[in-house]
Amino acid sequence: LEEATNAVLASHIVVDHETQCNLRPNAGSENIWNWAAIDTCAPGSERRLALKFSSKPAATSFREKFEHAKELTSKADGYVQDELLYSVACQFYLFNESSWADVGHGKATLLRHHRTRRARFVFWVNERHIVASHYIVDDENLCAIKPNKMSRKCWNWSGVNLSGYAPLTQTFAVKFKEPTLAAIFHEAFVQARELTCKAEGFLSEALVYAQRAQLCKFRGEVWHSQGWGDVKIMRHRRSGVARLVFLKDKTDDLVANHCLCEHHEHYQLKLNVASGDCWHWSAEDRALDEPQVERFALRLGSGQSLEEFRVAFEQAKRPRPMTPDGDGPTIGLTITRSDEAKYKQRFVLRSAQGDRIVHVGRSLANEVVVTHAGVSAEHVE
Repeated sequence: LEEATNAVLASHIVVDHETQCNLRPNAGSENIWNWAAIDTCAPGSERRLALKFSSKPAATSFREKFEHAKELTSKADGYVQDELLYSVACQFYLFNESSWADVGHGKATLLRHHRTRRARFVFWVNERHIVASHYIVDDENLCAIKPNKMSRKCWNWSGVNLSGYAPLTQTFAVKFKEPTLAAIFHEAFVQARELTCKAEGFLSEALVYAQRAQLCKFRGEVWHSQGWGDVKIMRHRRSGVARLVFLKDKTDDLVANHCLCEHHEHYQLKLNVASGDCWHWSAEDRALDEPQVERFALRLGSGQSLEEFRVAFEQAKRPRPMTPDGDGPTIGLTITRSDEAKYKQRFVLRSAQGDRIVHVGRSLANEVVVTHAGVSAEHVE
């Protein structure tokens, strides 16, 4: 609206579209956003629009509101830009202040956006009313799905609910009729989070190894070359679990994607006796979204590269949580319970700087194993 006359200068629906309503920063200013849209003030034509704000915080606030408006349009359209991953009937609850509120019976649905490939959770009540919608993200405080202490048929987690007129962080719970249904939902939820991580480029993981190599897959009793590219080993900063990925040259196609762990059959490196310049192993791979067992062979340029890869691969099998900055593993320590303690014993760790106390918890067990950044044995009270 023009300030002086209140005349409408631009008007369009804020849509989730491949070419429209995608905010882009202006190259010359942090306070300007531009985008394309079908403007009703110029019927039948797509126009390029730009807004300039008085400050960067104002521009940032507009972007947040604009993106949420796209979410509301997607909700009104029934998420037509998303593909169905999983859907199941269950009871849904919301945590309000100090108690759980029973929202009702409906369908818990996992969707995946066609373009961004990000996964989301949506809950419909009576197949008409959407009461929850959030992206399934890899975050320390969000989407960390946990079992309910009182029931094996119930899961709870937190997420940023986008179904209302403003984003709101809430805690959710779903309850199923059978423990089997609950277990299947948990697996689907974890896989959906993995899809979002893949779509965003594994932002929560730190690179620990990278090398140019040639990858082959074993199909139909024959080795098939997947081309040259970069093999990378990345470690999750919080969980410490490591992942191997292979990105193909030029296209950056994800050809291999699997976590590394100790296993009696898979993830066992073996040297190719015929050539002596490549390793081969098997793994449950998720490069194609659905997990499937694959056999890989990796050819590196020299003997030194072969040994470096072997060391990195073997070390990656052991989870090692990293510091918040991702620059190294935390220090693990085992605290042995005092013989004199007959009841629950409280364990407290003090940070290396001495200005921070980390409450680990209470345990009836003889030992508790903990890992925390910046903590060593001499800081145990």
